[in-house]
Amino acid sequence: RDANDDIKKQKKDGLMTEDEQKETALLLCSDGLCDTLPEEEAVAIALDRSLTLAEKADRMIKSAKAHGSHDNITLILVELW
Repeated sequence: RDANDDIKKQKKDGLMTEDEQKETALLLCSDGLCDTLPEEEAVAIALDRSLTLAEKADRMIKSAKAHGSHDNITLILVELW
């Protein structure tokens, strides 16, 4: 899922500053992650600038497991800012 959908909506609603509008990320993941991790949570983690990429990946995996994932979890996260 591309976080741009949420960013476009937030821009339209006037909820973002000029600097925040430049943030975007691309998450490619297996169903072990996307079937259990809520989209809003994945987007929030992906766009959290206080975390490194490794911390973001770790947080997503731990959260998916906490939400009940029993499948393999694979992800690629790319920051585009």
